Amino acid sequence: MIAAAWAARGQVMTAVSPRPTWGADGTGNHIHAATGPAFPARLAGWRLAGEWHDSVRVSGTWTSLCGDPVCEPRFPATMNGCGNQRFLLRWRTVGNTTVDFGDGTVAADIGTLADEQLAEPTNTGWAELHGCGWPLWRTHDAPNNLVDIAVTLQQWVPTA
Repeated sequence: MIAAAWAARGQVMTAVSPRPTWGADGTGNHIHAATGPAFPARLAGWRLAGEWHDSVRVSGTWTSLCGDPVCEPRFPATMNGCGNQRFLLRWRTVGNTTVDFGDGTVAADIGTLADEQLAEPTNTGWAELHGCGWPLWRTHDAPNNLVDIAVTLQQWVPTA
């Protein structure tokens, strides 16, 4: 009925894309391009354990946030208990340079192999990662360039 009224006036009604939202279950890794939704104040079944800002400098090989124990804050992904925590993150490149963005699963070598990556390079993105999830970035088409990435993260743990 509404679409017919628009058509009668010679206008076309277009579908509005739904606003992106954070998932409810926290059991998988999901990566997205573009600016993500605001961080939630609550997630059903989860309690906020922390929120912090971090940065990473990337080049032509897949690189993640610091997993080395000498770095603070250490990215707390683990290879055990993937369902015992989840991470929400939003990121952007400094200087709007586009990069490849992907995710991996933490393994014994804190591997830098991407399980999946976005089809196109981007300069901003967001992700939901399970407790073993690992965000990954690399430069696109310029392996010797360095790009700085600013990241804001939330860590959530299940409620009792």
